[in-house]
Amino acid sequence: MDRTILFFDIDGTVAEWDYIPESTAKALAAAKERGHWLIVNTGRTRASINRQVRSLPFDGYICGCGNHIYLGEEALLSSSLSQERCQEIVNLLRENGVPAFFEAEDQIYFDSRACAHNSWLDRVKKSFGIRGLGQEIEETGVRPFDKFLVFPRDRETEEKLEREFSRDLHCFHSADGVWEVIQKGYSKATGIDFLCERLQVDPKDCYAFGDSVNDVDMLQAVGTGIAMGNGDPRIFPHAAYRTSALREDGIARALEHFGLISRRDMGA
Repeated sequence: MDRTILFFDIDGTVAEWDYIPESTAKALAAAKERGHWLIVNTGRTRASINRQVRSLPFDGYICGCGNHIYLGEEALLSSSLSQERCQEIVNLLRENGVPAFFEAEDQIYFDSRACAHNSWLDRVKKSFGIRGLGQEIEETGVRPFDKFLVFPRDRETEEKLEREFSRDLHCFHSADGVWEVIQKGYSKATGIDFLCERLQVDPKDCYAFGDSVNDVDMLQAVGTGIAMGNGDPRIFPHAAYRTSALREDGIARALEHFGLISRRDMGA
């Protein structure tokens, strides 16, 4: 098979928090040995990609749903919200008491004024805090960020936020009630188009692996979109193939199914 590009979401696809199946690590190494490009395509900004994921043999990263792109250590594309717009967003969320965390390429920010107790957010804060991230906005001031997650508490607040964000932002509503808010004009699909043009590979020859609603455009942007068995059921109709769950060797099984690796490649 000719060299192609394999795009991977992180959370729920390659990893669950800090856990990465051994079969996934072996399968990615085998695909790399076969000569394929391996690219992370994630909603996370680079600051929140943990060392376990970084230890895998990825050739590049599409971060923040397409607003930062790296090939090796070279930054190819970068887009952040303006300082003024970031302050407007923080003020809006404070006024409505909406917990959030704000993601820049070099830092993760929380706002103590708006952050009531939230188990998901507490877990994220603890995870990032271990690695020296998660500074409070109160400590640092509002600096430009690229994207953010919010936790609306009721339908009235949701509608208000949707109206206020619609000018320049797009919201993905996850099954657990968390909103991922990204810049309009950028997506995991635009990141794929950018890298495919850069590497002179037809997107129709590429593969993408995802599990959540913010992966739909990525799955549709390539010739073969693969949904994880543990994924949000809403993405299944948009995938060409559904593999097993992350913890059931889903990545390895899919790569083998499409002939991108073999059992022998993994030492089986």
